[in-house]
Amino acid sequence: MLIAQDLEGYAKAYGKYGRYARLKYIVDKAHGETHAQLRAEALLLLLKAAKEIVNPQAYQKYSEVLASHVSQYASRLPDFVVPEFDRIWVERAVKEVQQKKEMLEQEVHQSKVTQIKESMRLALLNQSELMMASGDYVNAMRCLHKSREHCSDAAHLLQYCMRGLVVAVCGQTFQELQMLTSRVHTIQLKTDADVAHTQAAQGVYFMRTGRFRDAATCFMSVKASHLSGSPQDAVAVHDVAVYGALCAMAAFERTEISQRFGESAAFRETLDFVPLFRDIALDFSQCKYASALTQLRQWGGAVELDLVAGPLGPKLL
Repeated sequence: MLIAQDLEGYAKAYGKYGRYARLKYIVDKAHGETHAQLRAEALLLLLKAAKEIVNPQAYQKYSEVLASHVSQYASRLPDFVVPEFDRIWVERAVKEVQQKKEMLEQEVHQSKVTQIKESMRLALLNQSELMMASGDYVNAMRCLHKSREHCSDAAHLLQYCMRGLVVAVCGQTFQELQMLTSRVHTIQLKTDADVAHTQAAQGVYFMRTGRFRDAATCFMSVKASHLSGSPQDAVAVHDVAVYGALCAMAAFERTEISQRFGESAAFRETLDFVPLFRDIALDFSQCKYASALTQLRQWGGAVELDLVAGPLGPKLL
């Protein structure tokens, strides 16, 4: 599933925080007449996402951006209808967020007084989620790291790590992923889904640091069935397929790609979620370079609007 093929379907593949972060990235990067329709659709979905995470400031800001964008490209968007600004929701949401903020500050203060570790951990986790909803990923991660000091068992530590993966990807602080994934590997109490999320996150870390061979190996080890059960905030199944294919073509020789694909039944299953990139990778492995490169150029614009792969476009495409 690619951004330019089905934007709404693409967005639905993520949980509410991942959806907001990725749509915001598209809105911030998609400019000019060629992206006029896509940006308008992304802005419309972003307004819904802002409501979903209860971020009234973002809703207000991007409502204005949408109105300005549609006005600027009126000739390209003759039938696009700008939704009415929901002032009642904004006023209610501002009060709700403020009340929640004050309540959580009181909880943190009370837990410091009582010195109950679990109360402090939960209060900090809730604070982190509130920060994330507001788009303040730096302080969201800071609160998470503070909660680590109050983890008393493996389940708490795993929760800290898995939430951290989401904050790191949404906030694009990819350097955090190495520490978090390393911690997960030391925890015995984890599910198949936890393992899949961790492998995918580690692949993202290697990818963003230019270690494409290591990244491809990580993505190829992810089992799609362990990721596809519900929307994911950090990395979705189609991301694993696209990132894995791009990194493999950037790092491996043709014969090695063919061998790796042959050996990895899990990755072949994952590639089926994005038939376009499955076909591109197969063309590459079978020396059909003209076909592979033509399709890569055709869909390169969509890859460049991806929160993780976008900045690496020149190296991967």
